[in-house]
Amino acid sequence: MARSASGESVLERVVRILDAFGPDSPALQISQIASRAQLPLSTTSRLVDKLVRQGLLRRDGQRRIRVGVRLWELGQRASPPSCSGGSARLLI
Repeated sequence: MARSASGESVLERVVRILDAFGPDSPALQISQIASRAQLPLSTTSRLVDKLVRQGLLRRDGQRRIRVGVRLWELGQRASPPSCSGGSARLLI
């Protein structure tokens, strides 16, 4: 997998971009994503464009970036945490 000058893989950079979104920030400008992900603006723009083409992110009517339908669909495939015998517990 291609690595940046810092040795970080493309996948690691994509995860940083996705981590920029949260309940308090569902729509972001490219510059906000770059700042939160601590990536160069050009790298962020290039990777976001690729994520948009794949449906993992989308642009809204104001050209802000949001989580895309495909990412939601992939998230729905995840198994819910097991409460029987494991260390993971569902907290309410």
